[in-house]
Amino acid sequence: GGTGGQSVTAIGKVYNLKSLSDFPGTYKGVSNGFTIIQGKMHAKLTNDRGVVIYLAGETQGLASSTGMQSWNISFTN
Repeated sequence: GGTGGQSVTAIGKVYNLKSLSDFPGTYKGVSNGFTIIQGKMHAKLTNDRGVVIYLAGETQGLASSTGMQSWNISFTN
C-alpha cells in the first residue's frame, strides 16, 4: 500500500525474457520507497509470463509506499 503522488525514474535488470513480446503487460510485486521532495525506490516485479524486473530508482514528490504493487508496462513510440 501507499499514499501520495510521485514521479519515478528507474533503471533495472530483466530476467526470464524469452521473447520481446513477453515484456509488455501487468507486473505485480513488492516495492518500497519514501519520498519527500526527492527519494529512492526499489521493486521486484513479475508478470504472468514469468518475466522478472528488478528496479532501483529516484523519486520526486510526496509519497510513501511499501507492499504489493501492480504496474502496467507497455511499449510506446
